[in-house]
Amino acid sequence: MKKVTLLFIGLFLFATSMAVAKEVEDPKPSKKLSLTTQIQSILNKNNVKQVSHMKGEVLFTVNTNREIVVLTVTSNSKSFENFVKTKLNYKKVAVANYREGRTYKVPVRFK
Repeated sequence: MKKVTLLFIGLFLFATSMAVAKEVEDPKPSKKLSLTTQIQSILNKNNVKQVSHMKGEVLFTVNTNREIVVLTVTSNSKSFENFVKTKLNYKKVAVANYREGRTYKVPVRFK
């Protein structure tokens, strides 16, 4: 009888400890950068003074490899268009929620 009682007490303690236990969240969740922030950081890595004080719009999509594919760059300067295409085309980005084939439009401005 004692063995059965000890068995039930052990099972009860085990069951209640499992019911109370919950998954511990990561105290420092990794910060996912937005797509525009990632584009900004890619474009800020330039040493070219020719593109300063220029602006335009970039139309792009993200492929299955999570790379930016530049479709068009709208600007008054051909050198600015080439610079943006060269810097952004096929650069990997960390995007959590994206749909393949969706096009994005981002304004770009250098001061």
